[in-house]
Amino acid sequence: MNELIQPILALGGLGYVNYIFYDRISDRNFGTNTDRKFFIGAMSSINYFLYLICYTFLGNLIVSVFCAVLLSFALTIKLPEIVRLSFKFTNKIRNEKIWLNKFQKKFLIHHLVKIICNGSLFFCAR
Repeated sequence: MNELIQPILALGGLGYVNYIFYDRISDRNFGTNTDRKFFIGAMSSINYFLYLICYTFLGNLIVSVFCAVLLSFALTIKLPEIVRLSFKFTNKIRNEKIWLNKFQKKFLIHHLVKIICNGSLFFCAR
């Protein structure tokens, strides 16, 4: 039981340190308190996951916690770049979706006019 509680306490507080560090090195604005709590909880979970990986390979509690702390700070340093890339990727997908919707509307209108002109008694100029 002691092996379970010690890393959780050590790495749970590290999630808050990750938040402070990330807030200082990035231009990301955490608008609400809920967003901040979510980030701290997510980082604490990631820290514990990193600890489990380190403990699986190293087998020593203290060395595993130290390894998880180092990996956690390395991730926190790279996180602003990862977030920027994810925003660029998301915006690219949105722009392609908007372009596709516009193309589909023009294509559908063109075919609808073609169907109406061919199947009716009205004269349609081409």
